Amino acid sequence: MEQLNTNVTTEQVEEWVNEHTAFLMNKAYFWLSNKEDAEDIVQEVFLSLCQKPINFSGKSSARTWLTAILHNKVMDLYKRRYKTTNVDFQTIFDKSGEWNHEGEVNQWGEEDKLFDNKEFIDTFNKCIYKLPIQWKMVISEFYFEENKAADICTALNLTQTNYWKILQRSRLQLKDCLQINWFNK
Repeated sequence: MEQLNTNVTTEQVEEWVNEHTAFLMNKAYFWLSNKEDAEDIVQEVFLSLCQKPINFSGKSSARTWLTAILHNKVMDLYKRRYKTTNVDFQTIFDKSGEWNHEGEVNQWGEEDKLFDNKEFIDTFNKCIYKLPIQWKMVISEFYFEENKAADICTALNLTQTNYWKILQRSRLQLKDCLQINWFNK
C-alpha cells in the first residue's frame, strides 16, 4: 500500500476516482457549463491529491471533502478567467461617454411568448454560456435559483457593489447577444 502524502493512499485515491468522478463531473458541469472545463477541473481535483500534502481527517465524507476541493478549483478558475475578461465598453457607451442607443431593441414583441419558443431558448442558453463564468454564476443564482443578493455575495465572495455591477453588465451582454443572434436575424 503506497502512501501518497500525509494520510491518503494510492488505493484510496483510486477508490475515490471510481466512486465520485461521475458526481464531481455533474457538479463541475453545472458550475462551468462546459464539458471540457468540467473534465479538466475534476482531473485537477484528483491530481492535487497526489501532488500536494493533504490531510483527510475523515470528519466529513470523502464526497463532501472532494466537493469542497472541486469548489475551490472552480473558484480559482473563475478568478483566473475573470481577471482576463475584458468588457467591451464600446458596445455600451459612445465616444462621448453617453449610452450607446444605436441598434437598441425598441420592441422585442411579446416577451411572454419567447420562452415558449425552443429556438429562442437555445439562443438564450448560448448567450448565457458566452458570459464570463462569474457573471454566469451571478445570473444563475439570482434568476434561476432565486437566491437573495446577500447570499450570492457571500457564496461567491463578492461585495454588494461588485455584485450589482456584474448583474448589470451581464444583463447588457445578454441583451446584446440576443439582439445579434435572435432579433436581428
